Amino acid sequence: MDGAGGATPMQQLQLQQAHIQREQARINDFWNEVETEMTQIDPEKEDFKNHELPLARIKKIMRLEDDIAEAGAPRFMIAAEAPIIIAKACEIFVLEMAMRANSLTAENKRRTLQRNDIAMAVSKTDTYDFLIDIVPREELKKDDVGHAAAVDQEAQQQMHLMAMQHALGQHMT
Repeated sequence: MDGAGGATPMQQLQLQQAHIQREQARINDFWNEVETEMTQIDPEKEDFKNHELPLARIKKIMRLEDDIAEAGAPRFMIAAEAPIIIAKACEIFVLEMAMRANSLTAENKRRTLQRNDIAMAVSKTDTYDFLIDIVPREELKKDDVGHAAAVDQEAQQQMHLMAMQHALGQHMT
């Protein structure tokens, strides 16, 4: 039996479930690492002014809300810490999305992360639902559409397997 090609449907389902569990473990490790990093920040030693993302640009984006506010509404001030926190949140957001998209790149046996990998990461993750209009699912390449269908089928199979496991658990007791 070479790969999943000669595997029975149950074996394929088990392989898919193992892959999903590995990916979830990678995501959990990422968030544990982020949490550890955040809790170990020493405000006395940390240089909060140096970031990968330009703080002036972040402030400008934050001011857009002020620009579209109703006429006569008071302008709001932005505390010095706010853009720093937003910059770190953006950095973490980009890291997680890149990790998810890179996983899809590797899964497709490629070395170059493509727009479609990002689109698939968005479509596979409920957290990214707010990006659906920016990265529409319909724009996926034809070869990735098959992958998207496989992902949907994978989710259905996983739900079926969970239902079977639940039924077996109920039957055993």
